[in-house]
Amino acid sequence: MKKITKEFLAEKYDELYKKAVELQKKYSPCGFKKKGGKTTCVAGRDGKNYCKENPNDNFCCDGCRYLGADGCTTEALRCQIWFCGYLYENGLDSELKKELDQLVSETWDYGFFVFRGSKQDNLYEAYYKFGLLRTIRF
Repeated sequence: MKKITKEFLAEKYDELYKKAVELQKKYSPCGFKKKGGKTTCVAGRDGKNYCKENPNDNFCCDGCRYLGADGCTTEALRCQIWFCGYLYENGLDSELKKELDQLVSETWDYGFFVFRGSKQDNLYEAYYKFGLLRTIRF
Protein backbone atom coordinates (compact mmCIF):
# COMPACT_ATOMS: atom_id res chain seq x y z
CA MET A 1 0.00 0.00 0.00
CA LYS A 2 1.17 3.48 -0.82
CA LYS A 3 2.19 5.78 2.05
CA ILE A 4 -0.86 7.56 3.44
CA THR A 5 -0.56 11.31 2.95
CA LYS A 6 -3.13 14.07 2.63
CA GLU A 7 -2.47 14.19 -1.11
CA PHE A 8 -2.90 10.43 -1.45
CA LEU A 9 -6.22 10.56 0.43
CA ALA A 10 -7.51 13.41 -1.74
CA GLU A 11 -6.59 11.45 -4.89
CA LYS A 12 -8.17 8.27 -3.49
CA TYR A 13 -11.37 10.16 -2.63
CA ASP A 14 -11.60 11.50 -6.19
CA GLU A 15 -10.98 8.01 -7.60
CA LEU A 16 -13.66 6.39 -5.43
CA TYR A 17 -16.12 9.22 -6.04
CA LYS A 18 -15.67 8.85 -9.79
CA LYS A 19 -16.38 5.11 -9.52
CA ALA A 20 -19.50 5.80 -7.43
CA VAL A 21 -20.84 8.31 -9.95
CA GLU A 22 -20.20 5.83 -12.77
CA LEU A 23 -22.22 3.18 -10.88
CA GLN A 24 -25.07 5.66 -10.39
CA LYS A 25 -25.07 6.50 -14.10
CA LYS A 26 -24.74 2.88 -15.21
CA TYR A 27 -27.53 1.47 -13.03
CA SER A 28 -29.59 4.54 -12.01
CA PRO A 29 -31.00 2.63 -9.03
CA CYS A 30 -32.63 5.62 -7.35
CA GLY A 31 -34.56 6.68 -10.45
CA PHE A 32 -34.43 10.41 -9.71
CA LYS A 33 -37.14 12.46 -11.38
CA LYS A 34 -38.06 16.10 -11.14
CA LYS A 35 -41.73 17.00 -10.87
CA GLY A 36 -43.28 20.26 -9.79
CA GLY A 37 -39.95 21.73 -8.72
CA LYS A 38 -39.11 18.79 -6.44
CA THR A 39 -36.71 15.94 -7.14
CA THR A 40 -37.75 12.55 -5.81
CA CYS A 41 -36.44 9.02 -5.93
CA VAL A 42 -38.32 5.83 -6.73
CA ALA A 43 -38.83 5.08 -3.02
CA GLY A 44 -40.35 8.50 -2.48
CA ARG A 45 -42.78 8.00 -5.38
CA ASP A 46 -44.03 4.51 -4.55
CA GLY A 47 -47.12 5.81 -2.77
CA LYS A 48 -46.18 4.12 0.50
CA ASN A 49 -43.91 6.89 1.76
CA TYR A 50 -41.12 4.40 2.47
CA CYS A 51 -38.79 6.95 4.06
CA LYS A 52 -41.26 8.05 6.74
CA GLU A 53 -42.33 4.48 7.47
CA ASN A 54 -38.69 3.41 7.99
CA PRO A 55 -37.05 6.02 10.23
CA ASN A 56 -33.93 3.85 10.71
CA ASP A 57 -33.29 4.23 7.00
CA ASN A 58 -32.59 7.89 7.68
CA PHE A 59 -30.02 8.71 5.01
CA CYS A 60 -32.48 8.73 2.13
CA CYS A 61 -31.82 11.30 -0.59
CA ASP A 62 -35.48 12.21 -0.93
CA GLY A 63 -35.77 15.69 0.55
CA CYS A 64 -32.03 16.19 1.11
CA ARG A 65 -30.88 19.78 0.59
CA TYR A 66 -28.12 18.52 -1.73
CA LEU A 67 -30.47 16.58 -4.01
CA GLY A 68 -30.70 18.14 -7.46
CA ALA A 69 -32.36 17.08 -10.70
CA ASP A 70 -29.48 14.74 -11.53
CA GLY A 71 -28.80 13.43 -8.04
CA CYS A 72 -26.38 14.73 -5.43
CA THR A 73 -25.05 18.26 -5.97
CA THR A 74 -22.05 17.90 -3.63
CA GLU A 75 -19.25 15.36 -3.73
CA ALA A 76 -20.74 13.19 -0.97
CA LEU A 77 -19.12 9.83 -1.64
CA ARG A 78 -21.00 7.88 1.02
CA CYS A 79 -24.32 9.16 -0.27
CA GLN A 80 -23.43 8.00 -3.78
CA ILE A 81 -22.90 4.43 -2.59
CA TRP A 82 -25.61 4.13 0.05
CA PHE A 83 -28.96 2.72 -1.03
CA CYS A 84 -32.07 2.49 1.08
CA GLY A 85 -33.82 -0.66 2.18
CA TYR A 86 -36.54 -0.03 -0.40
CA LEU A 87 -34.08 -0.65 -3.22
CA TYR A 88 -32.68 -3.78 -1.56
CA GLU A 89 -36.20 -5.09 -0.86
CA ASN A 90 -37.32 -4.41 -4.41
CA GLY A 91 -34.47 -6.01 -6.30
CA LEU A 92 -31.27 -3.98 -6.39
CA ASP A 93 -29.34 -5.27 -9.40
CA SER A 94 -26.97 -8.14 -8.43
CA GLU A 95 -24.11 -6.77 -10.55
CA LEU A 96 -24.49 -3.39 -8.87
CA LYS A 97 -24.39 -5.11 -5.45
CA LYS A 98 -21.15 -6.84 -6.37
CA GLU A 99 -19.48 -3.63 -7.55
CA LEU A 100 -20.91 -1.74 -4.62
CA ASP A 101 -19.53 -4.13 -1.99
CA GLN A 102 -15.96 -3.45 -3.11
CA LEU A 103 -16.48 0.29 -3.23
CA VAL A 104 -18.11 0.42 0.21
CA SER A 105 -15.25 -1.59 1.67
CA GLU A 106 -12.68 0.83 0.27
CA THR A 107 -14.51 3.91 1.53
CA TRP A 108 -14.47 2.48 5.05
CA ASP A 109 -10.81 1.45 4.76
CA TYR A 110 -9.85 5.05 4.00
CA GLY A 111 -12.17 6.67 6.55
CA PHE A 112 -14.57 8.24 4.07
CA PHE A 113 -17.78 7.70 5.99
CA VAL A 114 -19.49 11.09 6.37
CA PHE A 115 -23.05 11.01 5.02
CA ARG A 116 -24.36 14.23 3.51
CA GLY A 117 -20.89 15.68 3.81
CA SER A 118 -18.59 17.31 1.31
CA LYS A 119 -15.29 15.98 0.08
CA GLN A 120 -13.56 18.24 2.59
CA ASP A 121 -15.65 16.85 5.48
CA ASN A 122 -14.68 13.31 4.49
CA LEU A 123 -11.02 14.16 4.03
CA TYR A 124 -10.89 15.74 7.46
CA GLU A 125 -12.19 12.54 9.05
CA ALA A 126 -9.73 10.46 7.02
CA TYR A 127 -6.83 12.72 8.04
CA TYR A 128 -7.79 12.15 11.65
CA LYS A 129 -8.09 8.37 11.18
CA PHE A 130 -4.55 8.19 9.78
CA GLY A 131 -3.00 10.54 12.33
CA LEU A 132 -2.50 13.40 9.91
CA LEU A 133 -4.17 15.89 12.30
CA ARG A 134 -3.17 16.75 15.83
CA THR A 135 -6.64 17.69 17.06
CA ILE A 136 -10.23 16.87 16.31
CA ARG A 137 -12.85 19.46 15.57
CA PHE A 138 -15.89 20.00 17.74
